[in-house]
Amino acid sequence: PLYTTDEGGAFEVRGGALTQLVTSENRADEWGYTPDPVTCLGDDRWLNYSVSVTVDFDGSAAPGECYTGVGQRYVLADNGQSGYWIQLFGSGEWRLNRNKTVLMTGNVQLTGLAARLEISAVRDVITVSIDRTRVCAYRPQGEQMCAAGRAALYSSFHRNSFSALYIAPSDGAGSFVERFDSTDTRV
Repeated sequence: PLYTTDEGGAFEVRGGALTQLVTSENRADEWGYTPDPVTCLGDDRWLNYSVSVTVDFDGSAAPGECYTGVGQRYVLADNGQSGYWIQLFGSGEWRLNRNKTVLMTGNVQLTGLAARLEISAVRDVITVSIDRTRVCAYRPQGEQMCAAGRAALYSSFHRNSFSALYIAPSDGAGSFVERFDSTDTRV
């Protein structure tokens, strides 16, 4: 779709949802290392905002292998996993990640193949909800915070779908950062 960037997979609109179509069976062998599928959209200057989406798991996949995810502050296009993101497996296991590092884990009871994921940032606090129930809040302790970046949708190499995407600024905090380089007179 317009204004999205795919990496490691192919996201296409199918039946009113954005569906990831590259599976382990049809993935090209000559790709060598390819990150798991991700598509990102938005503005690198986004700072305090929330992203929510309804995910539908590939019903033919093993629940412990099939995952979906939603993230924010995505800026590293070279490794497929960037910023803060919630990873939800079909088994109900979830992980809050910062880039490729797992920060928190847990389990929820899923009531079918669909779930609503939301990740929100207000300054240095990241909160995550699954099916509108908050599962964690995270504040970086000593490590560098992911500052600003785009929204992202994550998938394993399964035909997972995403719909009802909603992105909104967080209340009470600036939504954008100002970026400038070393040629700017303010430096």
